[in-house]
Amino acid sequence: ICEENQTVLTISSLQTMAITWLSPRLAQFQMENPQFAVRVRTSQHLVDFTTEAVDLAVRYGPGSWPGVTAEKLFDCHYAPLCSPELRERLQLREPADLLRAPLLSADEGAWKDWFADLGLDMPRPGGRSMSLEMQAMSVQAAMRGHGVAMAVPELFAYDIAAGRLVYAVEHVVRDEWAYWVVYPTERQRVRKIRLFRDWILAEARAAQMTLPVMASSR
Repeated sequence: ICEENQTVLTISSLQTMAITWLSPRLAQFQMENPQFAVRVRTSQHLVDFTTEAVDLAVRYGPGSWPGVTAEKLFDCHYAPLCSPELRERLQLREPADLLRAPLLSADEGAWKDWFADLGLDMPRPGGRSMSLEMQAMSVQAAMRGHGVAMAVPELFAYDIAAGRLVYAVEHVVRDEWAYWVVYPTERQRVRKIRLFRDWILAEARAAQMTLPVMASSR
């Protein structure tokens, strides 16, 4: 049951996407469309538009979900990110340099995949290594100089542009999945859905133009 109140716009999103990418931009949409009360709900599960009062969702995945229209916001990559101070202090220049760097959430599969893409063996996490539940938490720790986070740079374009985050070394791995804006196909002409869809696609295009993503190896 999508939200029938045409003055309320309800969006579902994963937590990290909502915190790092959507919420910093959403105020602009609200200012441009004061007729809507915008609500953002975060959850890990796929929204069921037939039973939940949600107008659109921002999903991460392959983009092939039945019964909905999915339009790609951006492809994803994985890259090691850290503060510029940490990169300089540890003299991080080549991928092998990360073998001696403090890795945040080193138990995550993305780290193993990144090292494997380079033909390097993943270092064993030390007993005192920090493991954080959300990517956003790892990146916050990285910005404070606590280590290197394996993250999706597309989600942290503002921090990279501001110089708070840098690529620890110049190697990224292409993710097979992407971020999408998703909505019920039969409601695509509803004004609030159409307005938000057009706005978020434009925001995604603008963000990609300013993000210095390194050439991917996949």
